Amino acid sequence: MDELLDLVNESDEVIGEVWRSATIGHPELIFREVGILICDNKKRLLLQRRSYKKKTYAGYWIISAGGHVGKG
Repeated sequence: MDELLDLVNESDEVIGEVWRSATIGHPELIFREVGILICDNKKRLLLQRRSYKKKTYAGYWIISAGGHVGKG
């Protein structure tokens, strides 16, 4: 499912909108994302390994959770 995102400039000012699918392969497009890091009381960081079936960064260790910030 595609989602509409705010397109922003380097000062995080909204300059337009873009469909998430249109951002693939266009690193010059800037949009908002959020990431969550989870640590326990022993200062251990929870990471997850991406599936080896993913098209990008297959098998990489990544942040605990994250995603795109929808328009608005």
